[in-house]
Amino acid sequence: MFRSIYLQSRHLSTLVTILAIAYMISVMAYGASSTLQPYVVGGVAIKISDFSDCTLGYKVAKIDDSGAVIEYGVVSAGHCSLFRTGMNVYLRANNKLIGSIKIASSDGDIIYVPTSDAKGKILYIKEEGFIWKTYKPVNLTVLGYRAFNSITSGENVCMTGSTSGVLCGGIAKTESDAAYWVSVPGYNIFVLVSGDFVITNFVTNEGDSGAPLYKPYLEYNTAILFGHLSFGDSSHSYFIHPHSFPTTTRLYSFSIYSG
Repeated sequence: MFRSIYLQSRHLSTLVTILAIAYMISVMAYGASSTLQPYVVGGVAIKISDFSDCTLGYKVAKIDDSGAVIEYGVVSAGHCSLFRTGMNVYLRANNKLIGSIKIASSDGDIIYVPTSDAKGKILYIKEEGFIWKTYKPVNLTVLGYRAFNSITSGENVCMTGSTSGVLCGGIAKTESDAAYWVSVPGYNIFVLVSGDFVITNFVTNEGDSGAPLYKPYLEYNTAILFGHLSFGDSSHSYFIHPHSFPTTTRLYSFSIYSG
């Protein structure tokens, strides 16, 4: 009788161990999903030459005065390159070259990288299951962006960053025409950035800079953009709204006008 109880206990212990390992693997996969995603979409991990690791923001199109598309590209946080142009940007998952920085500005904290490989989508991680959880990466199609003057406090939004994965929470407030000193990831360097900020009540991490802020509509696999991550502190994260860019813009649909 005692031997039977021992065997059952041992088997139960083994099962618990297996379940724990499976859970740890699923959590690890969730945390690494934005790093391992091999597509050029918003939320994936990027490397800027050998200078810094950041996150891809979203796809844009550069157009001429008539509205015709000249080229497509992607944006991320400008401070990730110290606002320098000419630096190469790679997918961190497979070291694939996305392109070279063509535009960089502290006004809007933005870099623009021309590329034909980008998709107008944002990486999102769906959590499924109750006890046995699985994490499924999906790409949300970007439909456009929310006008700055229509953003309200308390509205729920999400971010996909290469370090933090998917974070969701409320909007604390917005700040128009503001300027902040921002730390460059991995360096003891501070730079001044400016623009219209959307400030959230969740905390981001180093490496998330450039990450897209968006409202997901999971039933349709779509999203509306609110901006890209500039910096964070111990209680809030600061995202720059798209219309803060130094040139007239609109989203993917996004257009960065020349001139």
